[in-house]
Amino acid sequence: MSFEYFSKLTKTPAIDAIPGCQSHEEFVRPYRNQLKTSRKTYISSAVMILLYNLEGKAVIPCIKRSKRPGDKHSGQIGLPGGRKDFNDKDLWHTAIRECQEEVGLNHIPQYITELSPVQIPVSGYEIHPYIAISQQNIPWKIDPNEVETLRFIDVRDLLKASIQQHPVEVEYLSHNIEVPAFSIDDMVIWGATAMILAEFRDWVVLQERAIGTA
Repeated sequence: MSFEYFSKLTKTPAIDAIPGCQSHEEFVRPYRNQLKTSRKTYISSAVMILLYNLEGKAVIPCIKRSKRPGDKHSGQIGLPGGRKDFNDKDLWHTAIRECQEEVGLNHIPQYITELSPVQIPVSGYEIHPYIAISQQNIPWKIDPNEVETLRFIDVRDLLKASIQQHPVEVEYLSHNIEVPAFSIDDMVIWGATAMILAEFRDWVVLQERAIGTA
């Protein structure tokens, strides 16, 4: 899917048509709702789905998190983002700041819309995902304390990716577990990140229905 296609989307009335939490259902594990009801409060955080022009293709930067003792998401594939700081004006600005710190974002990208929040019972975060588009080149630079590697997901690959069960290593468990996941290139994307990207994928489909395909 071309980057130009997403540039045009920023001007359409269907831009705020959000699929909602039903997009997450295929990635919800059986015990998740039980964990969810046992937690009363969540820490506000934000991530960014940043549409970037890579040789005319629309790609999304994602990160493999650095392995750190005690980090429940250590080593996982995720989107740039993190918890809201006291000085952040709002969660949109949290997403911007975290992208600057983690992957070297050097400007304010164009806001497109916000997707449904996702709660993570095991770590206590409520993630607010923002879709944005960058019209400028970015001199990518990772923070090695937070990020092991920077990767890019081609939106076309995401749109055609199947959902399959994959064994994954989880930091807080002593054994691997089978989870529903996207497998794109050599990346296994599961959990909250998969939920967010699933809703993004459904959002793209809604845009295609409204204005046509790329």
